[in-house]
Amino acid sequence: MGRRIDLLLKGHLSDDNDKQQIIEMAAMEIKPAGVCLETEVIQLNKNVRVNKSILGCLRSHCGEYADDSLFTIGMDVIGLNGYLYVIKQFEDVVVATKAHDENMFLPADIDEIMDFMDSNTLDQLLNYMDEITSLYQKVKLSFKRFTPKRPTNKKSQE
Repeated sequence: MGRRIDLLLKGHLSDDNDKQQIIEMAAMEIKPAGVCLETEVIQLNKNVRVNKSILGCLRSHCGEYADDSLFTIGMDVIGLNGYLYVIKQFEDVVVATKAHDENMFLPADIDEIMDFMDSNTLDQLLNYMDEITSLYQKVKLSFKRFTPKRPTNKKSQE
């Protein structure tokens, strides 16, 4: 069990001085098919914690403009199957819930193409990208409106 994340989606924020800052938007874990249940659970827990941390950072970039509608979406993939989950904060509680009832899957061979086309995997992936893009735009807009309060040193002003 390493300490690395398999895939991080990132974006850029610019402050008033055009200083670039990289922000993380979401994390994904990808495991091989046949991984043991213990490893699967450990990796999922790590991914949820990482996405919870990402949500906290996104909320800090939004300042007073962060509200309960701010969330991030994690992805967990095992072999050719995967699922999305939403990380949201309600007051002081952070909750992770599965985003869709149906899991995503990629076809392993030509015989599974029709099942793949009948599934909602493509819809889930396209909606995922749309949600992450919308989240990025919301954070960028909130970041531009939010100016962190910096303590002033009265002695240096005198």
